[in-house]
Amino acid sequence: MARDQEILSEYDEAYNDAYLAWNPFYPLAANDLAMYEGIQWSEDEKEKLISENRNAFVFNRIKRNINLVTGYQRKNRLSSVVVPQENDDQLASDQLSELLLYVMNKGEGYNQISNAFEGACKTGWNLLDIYVDYNNDPVNGDIKFGRTPYSGFITDPYWTQLDFSDCNFIIKRKYLSPEQAASLLPNQEKEVYQLAKYGWSRDDKFPWLPYQTNPSGYDLMAYNEMFTQKWKKVPIVIDEETGEYTDWEGDREQLSRFLKKFPQLKVSNRSKKYIEKRIILNDHYMRTEINPCGLDEYPCVPFVGYFEPEGEFWGQKLQSLVRAMVDPQREANRRRSQMIDILDSQIN
Repeated sequence: MARDQEILSEYDEAYNDAYLAWNPFYPLAANDLAMYEGIQWSEDEKEKLISENRNAFVFNRIKRNINLVTGYQRKNRLSSVVVPQENDDQLASDQLSELLLYVMNKGEGYNQISNAFEGACKTGWNLLDIYVDYNNDPVNGDIKFGRTPYSGFITDPYWTQLDFSDCNFIIKRKYLSPEQAASLLPNQEKEVYQLAKYGWSRDDKFPWLPYQTNPSGYDLMAYNEMFTQKWKKVPIVIDEETGEYTDWEGDREQLSRFLKKFPQLKVSNRSKKYIEKRIILNDHYMRTEINPCGLDEYPCVPFVGYFEPEGEFWGQKLQSLVRAMVDPQREANRRRSQMIDILDSQIN
């Protein structure tokens, strides 16, 4: 129990540190999305226009421009292939390319890439996720792809590389029914339903998720995932004649026998990265997994619009394609509305 509280404290501390930095970004991203959707007048502006018996016209040019970019991406996206490094690798690369094409098509990979690209154009960033789904194949599972919107995750605020190689942690949240949550936590179904029975009052995390902003509706469970990038020392075996090396996964006794058989080999150590995934349901720690999906990397990649890692203003260092069109769009709406009002007044 003490360890559970320590994990929850680490989760709260990481979230608070990240949100302190990224907080200016989220309302701007929400406004970018609203502008794309056609919500281009504030409530005060609409009330003022209505009181003056005027219309709040919207001539949405942003949606047309964004759809042009995202439609071009969908139309011209290419299949992923494995490129051979040597002439003898052609057959193997062709086979791997066919397997990759099968996985991408069956797991909706290309569609989710386009969806993440579109989300980044509208709001500034999205995550493309990869995971193993055991619903249809409980033994082997199916590789699937998903998308996390801008409001469903937060990251270490000091990452600079677009492959997340220098990102210390990523925290994601989604709201699920007890049945959905139980399906993601095998062997803990009883604990999940007990937590659902106890209920939970919403916290103040991820305030831009629709479930957080909507005060009504039925109760869902907050399914949180915290991915942390960590390092450990692992032994490696080096062939000094060729310069090749490999990680050693056996014990010391096996290593000793192996070195006696191959005396040209040398043993050393290297730092190896691994990903630790902690799952927190509502405010209850559930489990820890190491290298989900068998990867030493985050099981997600960012799609971003404009990103300036050296920028000091957190609301501006990450921007969508919409951001530069907000002011011209609002000015166009005002001028068009004024022109129509003038024409209507002259006709009357």
